[in-house]
Amino acid sequence: MHVSKDDRQIYVASGLKIDILSVKGAVRKSLTFSGEMEGAPRLLDTHGGYLAACTDKNVLRIWNLARAEPKPMGVPRRFEESAGGSSVPLGHVRSVRVNCSGTRLSLLVDQGVTAEGDVRIADPRLFIYDAESDRFLRYSVGHQWAPVSHMWDATDPRFMACEMAPQRSLDDDSDGLADSQVGETVTLSADDANADSPPPLTGPHLLTLFVTPDGRIVRQDCVACQEDESGDVCLMPVALAAPFVYLLPMTGAGGSDTDTTRILRRTLRDLAGLEHVDAKTAKALMDFSYHLAAGNTDEAYRSVQGVESRTVWLSMAKMCVKTQRLDVAAKCLAELGHATAAAALRECEEPEVDARLAVVALHLGLVDEASRLYEQCGRYDLLNQLHQTCAQFDKALQVASDKDRIHLRSTHYAAAQYHESTGQTQDAISDYEAAQVHAWEVPRMLQAAGKVEELTAYVDQAEDKRLYKWLASYYESCGDLDGSMRYYRKADDWVALVRLHCLNQNVKSAVQICNDTNDAAACYHLAKHLELEGRPKDAIHWYSKTGRVRQAIRVAQDAGLESDLMGMALSSTTTEMSAAARYYLLRGQASKAVVLYSKAGQVRKAVDICLEHHLVDGLRRIADELSKEADPQLLTRCAEFLIANEQPDKAVGLLSATKQYERAIELCEAHDVPLSEDLVEKMTPDKNQLSADVRSDLLGRLGKVCKRQGLFQLACKKFTQAGDKVKAMKSLLKAGDTQKIVFFAGTARQAEVYILAANYLQGLEWQSDPEVTRNIISFYTKAKAFDKLSQFYDSCSQVEVDEYRDYDKAAGLLKEALKAFLRSLGIDKDTHMPPGIEHDTRVVALQRRIQLVDKFASARRMMKSDPQEMIKVCRALLGQTDLETAIRAGDVYAQLIEYYASVRKFDDAFELIEKMRGAKIALGPYVDRSLLEDVYRGVGQPLADLPEADEGIDEDIHPQQEHGGDDYDDADEDD
Repeated sequence: MHVSKDDRQIYVASGLKIDILSVKGAVRKSLTFSGEMEGAPRLLDTHGGYLAACTDKNVLRIWNLARAEPKPMGVPRRFEESAGGSSVPLGHVRSVRVNCSGTRLSLLVDQGVTAEGDVRIADPRLFIYDAESDRFLRYSVGHQWAPVSHMWDATDPRFMACEMAPQRSLDDDSDGLADSQVGETVTLSADDANADSPPPLTGPHLLTLFVTPDGRIVRQDCVACQEDESGDVCLMPVALAAPFVYLLPMTGAGGSDTDTTRILRRTLRDLAGLEHVDAKTAKALMDFSYHLAAGNTDEAYRSVQGVESRTVWLSMAKMCVKTQRLDVAAKCLAELGHATAAAALRECEEPEVDARLAVVALHLGLVDEASRLYEQCGRYDLLNQLHQTCAQFDKALQVASDKDRIHLRSTHYAAAQYHESTGQTQDAISDYEAAQVHAWEVPRMLQAAGKVEELTAYVDQAEDKRLYKWLASYYESCGDLDGSMRYYRKADDWVALVRLHCLNQNVKSAVQICNDTNDAAACYHLAKHLELEGRPKDAIHWYSKTGRVRQAIRVAQDAGLESDLMGMALSSTTTEMSAAARYYLLRGQASKAVVLYSKAGQVRKAVDICLEHHLVDGLRRIADELSKEADPQLLTRCAEFLIANEQPDKAVGLLSATKQYERAIELCEAHDVPLSEDLVEKMTPDKNQLSADVRSDLLGRLGKVCKRQGLFQLACKKFTQAGDKVKAMKSLLKAGDTQKIVFFAGTARQAEVYILAANYLQGLEWQSDPEVTRNIISFYTKAKAFDKLSQFYDSCSQVEVDEYRDYDKAAGLLKEALKAFLRSLGIDKDTHMPPGIEHDTRVVALQRRIQLVDKFASARRMMKSDPQEMIKVCRALLGQTDLETAIRAGDVYAQLIEYYASVRKFDDAFELIEKMRGAKIALGPYVDRSLLEDVYRGVGQPLADLPEADEGIDEDIHPQQEHGGDDYDDADEDD
C-alpha cells in the first residue's frame, strides 16, 4: 500500500491489480496486470503525479496520474538486460522510487546467494531506470556498503539522495559461501566506471547524486546521518527538497527507537545559501551544482552569471572546493570580492591542485576540508602548519612524527612557544628539549618568569655544559663572580675563566689554566692581556702557542725583538713573511729579507735584493726555485751574476731556462759542471726551437759531456736525439746494460750498431745463455757481417767439442761457418762456386775440419753397429798429422779404450792408455776413473802406477750429453 501525498489518494496492490482508493477507502479506479507475463504488483511509489510499480516478476511500470484516467508511460519493462542474445536478470528489486517527471526510476536490489534464491544479500549498487532511453544505469556505493533507502528531489528530476550503511562482506560470513555461489550477480558492470565511490567513512551516510542525460551518475555530496559527533543519535532521511533534507531522529542501541515527535530539517552543505532565495536563484544554484558535478565548468559558470547574492556565491565557492574545481572557485572568489583569498590563491606556488584548493578552503572557513585536501595530496608539511595555526599542536606533532619528520623539531619548538605563552611551563620545557633548543630557551624562559631557583635546579639536574655556561653568564651579569667561575669551570669554558682571572689581576691563575688546558682561545686572551700589560716576550710566547703568528710578529716588531721574529715569520703566512722581510730590509739585514721574500713567493724581489747587495749565497738558493715561466731577463741577470762570481753550476740551469743552450753547454764543457738527469733535460732544446743541424750539434756536444762524466745512458739518449746512433751505442756499451743494448740494437737498424752489439755480447758468457747466442747470430746476420758470423760459428763448434764432446753438432756448426764465410765472399746457396775458390786457405781449412769431424762422429755412431769399422776409422784418424785442428786426440783414444773395455780386451785398452801417456795426453779429461780401474785390474797392473795428475780429474764422458746446442738452429735467418 502506498499513500500519495500529492493528491491524497491511497494505492493498494491487491492480487493482480492496483486499487486507487480515496482517503475514506472507496475504490475509485483499478490498474490490472497480466499474471502470466507481468506478475502481481508488490512495490509502489508515487511522486509528482506519477505512479511506479514493480511486480513479483521484477516488471516495472509507470503511469501518469495527472488525468482523470491513469495513462501508462511506455511499455512494461522487465528488470533484465540482454547479453549474448539472451536476457540476464539483474537481481531482485526490493525498493522503487520515481522522480518528479516520471522519466526515471531508482531501484534498490538484492542478489541471490544460493541457486534457489532463498538467501539474498543487498547489492552495493543503486540502479536507475531511464524510461526515455530504456536502459539501466548503475552506481556503486562500495563493496563494504549497502544502499538502504533512496528518494528523488521534490522538484528537480535530476537530483536524488541515497542513504548507505556499512554491511559485512561475504568473506566474513560464517556460512563460508564460495565465490561460484555468488556468481555474476555481485560483479560490477562496465557502467559502474562512471560512478564515484565514497571516501572511507563510518556509520550511515547520505549520498546526494545527479543523473545526467548522457547516462552518468555523479556524486554531489556525502554527509553523515548523525545528530552529533558522538554518533549516539542516528538520523533517517525521509524526504529531499533542495536545499533541504528531512531526517527523523532514531535513538536507542543501534538507532532501534524512532523519535516521532520531531522531524529535523537540515540544509545540504553544498546548497547552503538557498534557504532564503527566490525560485530563479535556487534553480540557478542547482544548475550550477549539477554542471559542476558533471564537469561542465563553462555551463556551471554561465548558469549563475545573473546571481548577485553574496551568500549564494559563497555557497558556490565552498561547493567548488568540495568538488575540487579550482578554476570555478577562482571565479566565485572574484564575484564575492574576496580580495584576500584571491590574492592568496594567486600567490600560492604549490604544484598540487589540492594544496591550492586548501588555501581557498582556509579563507572560506573550511578548515576540515583544507586538512583533508592537504592529506589527500600528501602535503603533510602544509597540514602540519595548518594544525599549528589552529593551535592543534597534538595533531601537528602527530603529523610531524608520522609523515613530516623533517619538521619535527620546528613543530616541537612552535608547540613550546605556544605552551610558554599560555603559562604551561613544564610542557614548554618538554617541547624545548624535544626541539633540542633547551640549552638557551629554557633558561631564558625561567629567568624571564623570575624562577631563578627552578632555573638553578634545572641546570644542575641537566648536567649540560651549555646550560652551565648560560647560568655562569647570568651570575656574572649579576656580579656574582664566584658563582660565575664555579659554573664556567663546570662548563669547561676556560677562556671565560682566564678572562675573569685577568680582570681580577690574577695572572698566575690564568697562566696555570692555560698550561693545564692548552685551550687556544684562553691562551689568546691571556696573550692580549700580557701585551696590554707591557710584557711582550710573554705575549709572543702565548700568541705563538695559539698559532696567531701575525700578532706575535707585530708584537716582536713593536718591541724590537729581532731574535724571535725570523723563526715566527718563516712559520707564518706569505703576508706576514713579506712584512717581516720589509722590516729586516729597513734595518739593513738583506740576507734575512731575501730568505723571507723567497719563502713568500716574491722571487723577483728577492733576486733584486741579491743583485743589489751582491748576495751570492742567497742567489744560489733562489736559483733552484726559478722556473721556465719566470721573466727571461731576470733569469739572464741571475745567470750573468753567478758566472761572474764563479758559480757555473747554478748558472747552467738558468741559462737553460732562458733557452741559451749553447752557452750552457759551453759552461759545462769548460768547467765540467756536474750534470743530473733533470739538468740535462733542461739543456735539451725542443725540436721547433732550433734548426735540425744546430740542434743535433748541441745534443752531440751534450752527449759528449755526459759520456765524459760517466752518464752513459744519458749520453746514449742525447746521441740518439742527435741522430748519431753509433755513438749512442758506444755510450750504452760502456754502461754495460745488456738488456738496453739488445733493445737499442733492435731499434737502431744500422749495420755498425748491430756489429757493436754482437761484439759486446761475445764478451759475455754466451756459452751458457741461449738467448745471448741467438742475439749474436741475429745481429751479425742483420749487419751482413758474415765473416764475423763465420768466426762465431767456428767458436761455437769448438765449444761443442771442448765442453760437450758433441761432434755431430760441431760438424753442423762448422758447415754453418763455411756457409757464412762463402756468403761473405758473395757466394750463397743459389750461386755456383767460382773457379779457384776451392784453393782458398780458409775454405780448405774449414772443409778439412768438417771432413775430420764428420768421420769421427760417424765412427762413434758405429761402435755398436760396426765396431771393426769404427776401430779402423779411429786408428786412421790417430795417424793423421792435422787431427788436432778439428778433433782432440784424447777423444779418439777414449772412444777406443771404452770399446775395448766393453768387450773385455783389457790388453788392447791398456796399450792405448800407455800410448796416451806417451803422447803426454792427460787421462782424466777423457777416461773415467772407474774405467781405468777396470782396465788396470784386467791386466793385473796396480792403479797406483798412474801419475797423480791423471787422478785429479774424474768426468763422465757421454757423447750425447744435453747442453742446449739446439740454440744455434735457424739463428742466422734474416728478420
